[in-house]
Amino acid sequence: DNSDGSNVKNYLKVLDGLTPFDRSIWLDIEKLLRNQSEIEDANEIYRRMRQKVRANRASTNNSRWFAVKDGFSSFTLGYGTKYWRPMILAGVFFILSIFIFSHPAFVRASPGLLQVLQENQANASASEKTPPQKIDRSPNTIPGVKWTVGDAIVLSLRYQVPIITALTHSWWEASEQPLFLGFTAEHYAFVMQITHAIIWPIFLLGFAGQIIRGRQN
Repeated sequence: DNSDGSNVKNYLKVLDGLTPFDRSIWLDIEKLLRNQSEIEDANEIYRRMRQKVRANRASTNNSRWFAVKDGFSSFTLGYGTKYWRPMILAGVFFILSIFIFSHPAFVRASPGLLQVLQENQANASASEKTPPQKIDRSPNTIPGVKWTVGDAIVLSLRYQVPIITALTHSWWEASEQPLFLGFTAEHYAFVMQITHAIIWPIFLLGFAGQIIRGRQN
């Protein structure tokens, strides 16, 4: 039973004591553990090996760019063994977005919906011979619209999952209503889109790398 992690600790104790550093030995131990279905232990060996490579390379050629790139991979993805880490930030954004967009004041009709509403109103005004009224873009002021948490979830997903925005059309978008200190819901939505345009590729690359690494072993 290796539930206490004693197996990997013993391996690491031996490997850390080997001099000079031999990457192939670390990879052999990692492969052994993977073949024994001890995936977490194998990942721990791999992460420590990568840290050793970074330390050795920094001491030999003082490559700052390599250190920054390798450190970024370690922090964000655990060298591909913790590919789910970016999704933690995505989850925080998702909860915050639902909270924000569940309030109708932070939502407005999109230009597409506004055009439809204006056309409908123009037709109604023409038939009734009354002047058209100015349309408020907030969902809680448009007749027949009842804004729900479900709508807030859909809007949040549209801003967080790029493929949804590309494949669907939305009648709603973040409004110019300030959240705090002039930072509006529209600004927040823009930041969220940019952030997730970075998060998703990092997550998918890490996920693909983990699958490829498992198959190689």
